[in-house]
Amino acid sequence: MPNPDSSVSSNLPAIGMLGGLIAILIVFLFTCKGKSYFNYLLYGGLPILIYLLASIINILAQHLSSKSINVGRAFLGGLPSIGAAYLSLLISYISYARIPIASAIAPMFLKTSVDVVANPIQKIVPTFTNTTKNVNTNQPGATPKQSLPSTIGRNSAFTNFVSTAKQTGGMLTKKAKKYMGGACCSPIVTLEDIENENPIIMGLSYGFYMFFAICFGGIFGTGIALA
Repeated sequence: MPNPDSSVSSNLPAIGMLGGLIAILIVFLFTCKGKSYFNYLLYGGLPILIYLLASIINILAQHLSSKSINVGRAFLGGLPSIGAAYLSLLISYISYARIPIASAIAPMFLKTSVDVVANPIQKIVPTFTNTTKNVNTNQPGATPKQSLPSTIGRNSAFTNFVSTAKQTGGMLTKKAKKYMGGACCSPIVTLEDIENENPIIMGLSYGFYMFFAICFGGIFGTGIALA
């Protein structure tokens, strides 16, 4: 009698290829971010596609294990993959889960190293947003607004924070100076700014978590299909 564990192991390359294929597909999908059909494809069409492909892989595993093909169990074994896919989408939706991925790959797109955070303004001066409304750049001695490099972002909250901090004077703490970047440290930018200018970075984060989710769900599901 064939050993189910050995059959699952022999199916690992197919599961890994499925995970890689879906990860690449997600990256391309995020090039269409902002389209009306984007959410339907990401949260509806993609999990269904993963379920169908995982079920087909389970049928292939049954065939390779010399067992009689049971389509019902093969599709039952596809359920863990669709469950893992939605769990991956939930994790990826959380911005803090995407920050490590964005920090690692952002320099490839921005041509400079940056520190990615969720919201730098609130971390430095919680009430600073209200202060920006009262600054008149036409006052004598006011420093003109300075923008970030085009590779990092335009008209962002971070830009407003830095320029206003320079105008008010005396409010730039040591940590605030780091947000301006310089020779000693990398500029700190928000995840939202980076992902808005480069949606592919967001797609790579989603694809990263989806790859491991499919591998986990595929292994578990193949065991069900071969039981």
